[in-house]
Amino acid sequence: MADARDILRLDALCEVDDQGRVCRWSEGFGALVGDPSGRRLGELLGREPPAGELELQGRLYRVVRERLEGPAGVGGGELFRLEPARLGHQLEREHAARAEAEEAQRRLSFLYETATSLFKDARESRQTLTKLAQLLVPNLADWCMLDLVEGHKVERVAATHWNPDLDEKAAELTGPLSLDRSGKLGLARVLRTGKTHLEADWFPAPGEETVEDVAVLAGLGARAWMIVPIQARGRVVALLTLALSESTRTYSAEDVRLVEDLAARAALAVENALLFEDVRRAIRVRDDTISIVSHDLRNPMNAFVLQIQRLERLVTRHSAKSEAQTRELLTKMRNTVGSMERLINNLLDMARIEGGRLRLDRRAHEPVQVVTRVLEPLELLAGQKRQRLEIDLPPHLPKIWTDSDRLAQVFANLVGNAIKFTPEGGSISVRADPAVEGVRFVVEDNGPGISPEILPHIFDRYWQPKESARRGFGLGLFIVRGLVEAHGGRVWVESTPGKGSRFFFTVPVAPAEQELTQSP
Repeated sequence: MADARDILRLDALCEVDDQGRVCRWSEGFGALVGDPSGRRLGELLGREPPAGELELQGRLYRVVRERLEGPAGVGGGELFRLEPARLGHQLEREHAARAEAEEAQRRLSFLYETATSLFKDARESRQTLTKLAQLLVPNLADWCMLDLVEGHKVERVAATHWNPDLDEKAAELTGPLSLDRSGKLGLARVLRTGKTHLEADWFPAPGEETVEDVAVLAGLGARAWMIVPIQARGRVVALLTLALSESTRTYSAEDVRLVEDLAARAALAVENALLFEDVRRAIRVRDDTISIVSHDLRNPMNAFVLQIQRLERLVTRHSAKSEAQTRELLTKMRNTVGSMERLINNLLDMARIEGGRLRLDRRAHEPVQVVTRVLEPLELLAGQKRQRLEIDLPPHLPKIWTDSDRLAQVFANLVGNAIKFTPEGGSISVRADPAVEGVRFVVEDNGPGISPEILPHIFDRYWQPKESARRGFGLGLFIVRGLVEAHGGRVWVESTPGKGSRFFFTVPVAPAEQELTQSP
């Protein structure tokens, strides 16, 4: 026995045709007669309306039945007149509900398929991000761009459009990016806040000044865009940019939720790739370290042993000549030990930089004092090759916030390399000037320069050109980069083969000096 109030709550609505058969019905009506799918409705209700109600044929009815006899038959009851719009509204609600359920299912399927594809062979972070960009167009965007965040650097590693004809244009969008230093716009804003930035209806003003990444969106004709952070290891490791340009749709709150969910799943794939890269890097470091210790450290040790044997023979002679030779030999032995000690210290610094364990004792220092102190012994080395070592530092540079010993290490590497590779009679200069990032230092020489194919690898660990004779351990410039970036600065190089090289690096100013330089 079913209560009529329970039946009313079903919204059991139907439409009867001229033959008295149900031709349209709501889901509640199907549930009422025990046939939600509607396959047997014709059988159950294929009869004429009760006597006296024939004039209602083709009208809409609410079916209220006081007794249900199961799916095989329908008990007694009455048909009541219903306003014609009622069934239409109910069917519209049901259609909207079905469409919403189908859309939710489609989104879940898209999430599942995308996540599954990302986790397949997720061994490289760049490859994983490139794959993500390809999966998101055209389903969620006309343009998709992904940026890898490494320390203070942001590089666009993937850009794609649904139209393959634009692949060449997409390729032009990749590379290092300069971010908004105020942290208020575009990628810089998302990096600072860790939250999604949505522009659902975007019309940039003509001639409006903006930052590089936002200017790129304007150049692509984006009408709507969003930037979503991909976070792993407690930080933002990548930035996902989706943009609509040709499409007439826009982004809704539901779209943002979907993309944020997708970014969370992508973060797991990126973290897996980063872990795999860490393992590969650790294996490579182990193998390279073993190679250096077995080869480069063995050579000075063998020389040291030979020098000791020679010293033993000289000691037994007790002549003035042998005394001079002994002093010379002791100097060579001291230099050999110094070379071995430098190699060991470089290996330790490399391990600290790789492991994020490099400690700095930062204080306010006058740039002139730091540079003068470190270059004094290097002037002697330059003099041995009849090279000019010039220092050109303005007298009123702001104080820098630095570990002076580590900064001396940076100069020793850069100036030492310039002395090593610049021919006799050449010139080397050290300059500095104020910059937005602090104080910018330049070490310039007129040596042979660096070929373009070598420049991208110049700061890589252990890397040296294969065609050149080995002249070091390949750690110096890697350590330079690690020390500069640990200070919050950056380092780069410009070079023209045959004309020399210029190495630039920046060091932040001391906090009190920073307030002075920023005041109006």
